[in-house]
Amino acid sequence: MFKNLRSNFRNKLLAMLCIAALAVTMPVSLSANTGNPAAAFTFVSVSQSTVNAGQPVTFTLSTTGANFVFANIAGTNVPAVETQTLGNQTTWSLTVTPMQSQTILIYANTIQAMEGSSVISFPITVNAAGMMDQQVQQGGFQHTPQVGAHRIYSIEEITATEPNSVILRIVTDANAGAVWMGPEATGSYRQATRVSQSGSQSTWEMRYRPTHFRAHNVTISANARYELGPTVVSQNFSVNLTAPYVPTARPAITRITPNSVIVDRRDRTDVSIRTNLDARYVWAEVDGSRINARHSTASATVRNWTLDFRPDRSQTVRVYANNTDSPTGAVTETFRVTVRDVENPRIHEVDIRDEFSIRVNRRVVVEIRTNADVEHVWATLDGSRVGNARRDSHRSSLWILEFDPRNTGNQNLRIYANTRESSTGADTRSRNIFVDW
Repeated sequence: MFKNLRSNFRNKLLAMLCIAALAVTMPVSLSANTGNPAAAFTFVSVSQSTVNAGQPVTFTLSTTGANFVFANIAGTNVPAVETQTLGNQTTWSLTVTPMQSQTILIYANTIQAMEGSSVISFPITVNAAGMMDQQVQQGGFQHTPQVGAHRIYSIEEITATEPNSVILRIVTDANAGAVWMGPEATGSYRQATRVSQSGSQSTWEMRYRPTHFRAHNVTISANARYELGPTVVSQNFSVNLTAPYVPTARPAITRITPNSVIVDRRDRTDVSIRTNLDARYVWAEVDGSRINARHSTASATVRNWTLDFRPDRSQTVRVYANNTDSPTGAVTETFRVTVRDVENPRIHEVDIRDEFSIRVNRRVVVEIRTNADVEHVWATLDGSRVGNARRDSHRSSLWILEFDPRNTGNQNLRIYANTRESSTGADTRSRNIFVDW
């Protein structure tokens, strides 16, 4: 007797747990009558909830106290087949072939009658594409109508906020109190969150991470409550991952290193810039104009850039970095450049000693007078450099150049003076000389 009591208690506990789990994971009405039917469902599963027209759907059901299990579709009873009996638990298999989206009611009773039965209901969505193919073959075409008192006006993908996730925006009638998604993508039912409501419509968001991140179909349902019944509406939707998660770019400048912050006017200034990987464009504003930096190297965490410019005046240089070629949203850093206003170099006078008695391999002395800004003086003879001049120890504007000509004949002596040792920007003077034996 105690063994039987334990067995009955175990079976009742199993039935209660299965029913509780079922109520949590799917919007199913377990009983349609207000009495206390002798037959009860303890477990229900479905092979698939979205099919093409003419494709079978198989339910696996467990009951206690039931002699008959059947579905009623369009007024016709479709019986289930008993597959196993263990103790007071009976397992059934029921196969139906829906031709349009609908809620299927399944009954369990001690007699083959709906009255006094336990009832469960499942929404089955028939793909519009499958119905379309069949209707085209029959010479007709129509959209799958929504069934029930509520309406689903639109379903769309919006930009996901996490990697490998999906957000659907769903618009329903204002009286819909619950919106949920079938288990096709995640393996379980999920409810949407209402985000806004107007006078005639409600907007919902369904956030989920599909089991496999690829295009898939889902079934969206809406009702006044999270339950099935004659007022529920369902709509199939193809999720094509058209609005995937886009990481928010956060460009950053981590270091700016000018080679010099005090330069002569129009002298070249080189700047090394380091950013994070989100920075894809770097530039600076110098003298009111944009100068682009060049990407040089990158590592796993940083990008290195180089920038060079020739400033006309002292100024604060602003450096920009962004993931797009736009100042909107860019990060900026600044540094100060001081420009010395240097006068242009000038050669005032060139005097060649004994100019008319110059001989080969004998020392020639040239005196060059310049302005005070000149820092370097040198000469070439017929294009070949012959030496640097030295500043006179008593007069800073006087330079002495000495050289020994190696060839005879008419030759061109060219004198250079500059603020730096470069012919760019230098002042020059040319003198023709004759070198005798």
